[in-house]
Amino acid sequence: MAAAATTSRRKKTFAWLCLLVSIAPAVVSLNRGLWIGLGVVLLYVSARYVLAGKLWVLGALALTTAAISVALAATPLGSTVQARLDNGKSNGVRAFLTEKAVEGFADSPVIGYGGTRNTLGGRNSITVGESSECERCGNFTIGGNGQLWQLLYSHGAVGTVGYLGFFAYGLWRFRSDRSAIGVAGGAALVSSFSAMLWYNSLVTPLAFMVLAYALLWRNWIEGTSGMSDRTERQSPEVNNGLAGEGRERMRKAGTA
Repeated sequence: MAAAATTSRRKKTFAWLCLLVSIAPAVVSLNRGLWIGLGVVLLYVSARYVLAGKLWVLGALALTTAAISVALAATPLGSTVQARLDNGKSNGVRAFLTEKAVEGFADSPVIGYGGTRNTLGGRNSITVGESSECERCGNFTIGGNGQLWQLLYSHGAVGTVGYLGFFAYGLWRFRSDRSAIGVAGGAALVSSFSAMLWYNSLVTPLAFMVLAYALLWRNWIEGTSGMSDRTERQSPEVNNGLAGEGRERMRKAGTA
């Protein structure tokens, strides 16, 4: 998004270099959730640009996929990824906690329990617990394996619908924002929906989600949400006209 938003060739080149350099640490991090999130963002951004008529993105997506495939096949990154996929040590615990969260939601489906709870023991026995030799054994936090499960268990259907509805409304309300900020803000919200299956949003991720929402709203207020990047750079008359429309929106919002 930074590469698309800037008009400076030097900054654009620097942004692309940073993106390329970040691939290696992202793979070496062994974070499967990060990999899935990046894939979701890539597909979402590509879809937004294709819908905006920028079909060249399909070619860029194909080249990116090919480059990643070559990197995985010709470098140690491929064996690193495969080793991580073959050793999903947290899968059993996550499945256990998901089951407990769903059971809790079934017992209190409307408003939940108001917070998380700890399990009695571990997934294999109730006698498993923390000790000096294993500080992370047993007593797992129900709802600690994903924002969705925490919402269902702690806040029930009411809280879950309210939380998801708030951010889903933002995606729908500002879906026509074709600016770089608009696409980046939408991507942040979409990726959070995929990550909620295995990661919790408190505190920093939720702060970035709200910031993305605020940026989308600011674009709408300022009247730039319907502008493409090229329009922002090349059409000052249109820019001034939409800015005036944004001021009118702000005036109406202030008097409502």
